[in-house]
Amino acid sequence: MRYNVNMKKQLWFKRKQYGWGWYPVSVEGWIVTIVFIVAAFLLFTVGVSEDEVPVNRLIILGLMVILFIIIGYRTGEKPKWQWGNKK
Repeated sequence: MRYNVNMKKQLWFKRKQYGWGWYPVSVEGWIVTIVFIVAAFLLFTVGVSEDEVPVNRLIILGLMVILFIIIGYRTGEKPKWQWGNKK
């Protein structure tokens, strides 16, 4: 199997036009985003008692956010601050 060196990798996330960050542009990017949102929602709604201190859940959420940023960094455009299109 031959590998084409000029072949671009498919981006899962593109850089935002205003500010810093990404938004999903492929099916894979949308799947990662939806899984993150559902997992974060379930983390704080399933099995929560009134007496529980949610520190462990906040730590898990923080790790999920870090993982989400790493996935965006590896599969998206290089992040940078920008403010609109340059003329």
